[in-house]
Amino acid sequence: MKQFTFFVLLVGFALLPAIPASASPVVYANFCPGNASCPGGITEASLSFSLDTATADANDYFLTVTISGDNTAPAYLDMFSFTITGVDTPLGYASSPTLLSAPGGTSLYTTVYDNVANSATACTTNTGQSQEVCTNTLSALGFALPGQTATFEYYVDLAGNFLIAPDNGLNLRAAFNNADGSNAGILSPGGNYSTVAPVPEPTSMLLLGSGICGVVAKVRNKRKLRQ
Repeated sequence: MKQFTFFVLLVGFALLPAIPASASPVVYANFCPGNASCPGGITEASLSFSLDTATADANDYFLTVTISGDNTAPAYLDMFSFTITGVDTPLGYASSPTLLSAPGGTSLYTTVYDNVANSATACTTNTGQSQEVCTNTLSALGFALPGQTATFEYYVDLAGNFLIAPDNGLNLRAAFNNADGSNAGILSPGGNYSTVAPVPEPTSMLLLGSGICGVVAKVRNKRKLRQ
């Protein structure tokens, strides 16, 4: 019986690498609909950073920007930007953040170091203003938002040894247009809404441990009944 129990435990530990787990914590910040500057109808405006564990560089990140609207949302998302407290533009980045995926394809957008503003020239060239990384839609009005979710994926390579911590100040700003092209509001929270998403490893370990103990208990009960 001891040999069998040891075998079951050995198999269980051998299966540990196969359990899905988040090897790196995720830093998440959502600014809508709670912030006062959030236009009506915007149901989410969030940033989610996760470490790229496939690289030896400890401060390479995948960033997901999600902006959602219900049927009352502004007609179009025009432009948006993110900032990380302590990361200046451009020196805080080893290279310009790369847009990996976007609604309709990355060719419909441009990403520069500039700020969000109600101006025809905003978010069009690298000015370094306000330490913002800004993405602008190249279409005349922007991304049609009512009842839709716009999801943007980036690769962000920070310079030096800077790491994003759970209590880092993060900010997301965005400009919206009405159907006639006029400004429909600017999201500008100016605050830190960072939270750390749950890391699943402890739960996975607990479930595995419970399963192994259950197998051992069943085997013991069967042996007792046979005696």
